[in-house]
Amino acid sequence: MTEDHKKVSERDLKKVLILAYYFPPLGMGGTQRPAKFVKYLPEFNWTPFVITVKDIAYYAKDLSLLNDVRDAQVFRTGSLDPQRLLSFFASHNSNSPGHDKNWTSGSWQTFKKIVFSFFIPDTKIFWLPFAILKAIKVINRENITCVFTTSPPHSLQLAGLLLKKIKGLPWVVDFRDGWSNGNFQGEPTAIHKWLNRFWQRCVLAAADEVIGVSSPMFDDFKSRSSHISSKFHTIPNGFDPEDLPNIQPSFSNDKFTIVYCGTVSAISPMGSFLNGLSLLLSHRPDLRKGILFKFIGIDLTGTVKSLAGQLDLNDVIQYDGYLDHQKAFEGIVKADVLLYPVSNSASQDFVPGKTFEYLASRNPILAIGPRVAGTEILEKHNSVESVSHEKIGAIEQAIFKCYSEFKNQSLNVRQNDISQFERKNQTRMLAEILDNLVSVAK
Repeated sequence: MTEDHKKVSERDLKKVLILAYYFPPLGMGGTQRPAKFVKYLPEFNWTPFVITVKDIAYYAKDLSLLNDVRDAQVFRTGSLDPQRLLSFFASHNSNSPGHDKNWTSGSWQTFKKIVFSFFIPDTKIFWLPFAILKAIKVINRENITCVFTTSPPHSLQLAGLLLKKIKGLPWVVDFRDGWSNGNFQGEPTAIHKWLNRFWQRCVLAAADEVIGVSSPMFDDFKSRSSHISSKFHTIPNGFDPEDLPNIQPSFSNDKFTIVYCGTVSAISPMGSFLNGLSLLLSHRPDLRKGILFKFIGIDLTGTVKSLAGQLDLNDVIQYDGYLDHQKAFEGIVKADVLLYPVSNSASQDFVPGKTFEYLASRNPILAIGPRVAGTEILEKHNSVESVSHEKIGAIEQAIFKCYSEFKNQSLNVRQNDISQFERKNQTRMLAEILDNLVSVAK
């Protein structure tokens, strides 16, 4: 914190109430955006107060992220949503880091799809009474200046809408994923689609400012809503340089290492890559001892290990599982090439959370799938080899091309300016939006 900021008296600090369902110690990318905002907002004269849920049944915990929010006032409430209720029956220690296989099993994922499809916009709607009541108490007691809600889950935006109606405070909406494009949660019926679009229009109309992680997201919003575009702001996700102070890339000339860091899911599938790698090794068995694929993260599909076994890839794959953010970042930086798969069903505005850690690593990228917003960001700053899921032969060739460049020490590492994606600079952008909003409201 600079000396100028230290001189700001407590009465001059503005107060923002942040509602975020996914928040440390929960892991995964969705928790990092609100956590980093909370970490850096005090440097721009904003005091954050956070309302989130108590422990839930979730597949990843990252205690290291608590360091980012240790100075914030965080209020954790109960909830009647399924993940909160299931936490009472969990057989594991909910405070332990890592992930629990109970919540990544195929049976659990099937259960989620069936049960969650009954709730609109999502199951977290049963958290809203708890969140709203706590929010009103905090607003009244702390003299809150404005409200900030971040989603998914998109039901949380309905809490912001109700608080806007009840308290009338300036309200900023933040979308980490689009609402009515099906990226976050499917829309199995016409009723789901209609209600999601209706509530999205209500939120966009009532919000004072709307933030999204990509410009294509707003193209989608504008196509569904006639509200003025001046309230729309793009603040992408990013990376925090403080998460990797002592990490240096590995230039070992032993094995060519491809790393995937993140979640394997319907929107980030692994099958095409594994088939391409298998095809390469069937044509060039001499490469088997010189290639390693490291999987850092969680397989929500429950298919990666079985498919790898069917393709005879077990000896070239290393499963590291879920790691805390800094250790995962280290794995990314030490990779020779990073794998970036995107489903053909992903919307144009899709930006996977791993995009910005990949960006910060400067490492070459092997992108498989359509050219979404995340791919475009990487192409501007990193060396990207792009192929489609359907062209397994092209995937084989792309892997071999990267391998050959590795052996020749000619992998392309670019050094473009990426400071715009640093979390502190992005928080500065948020603070400016809040400052302007409050000055107008006075």
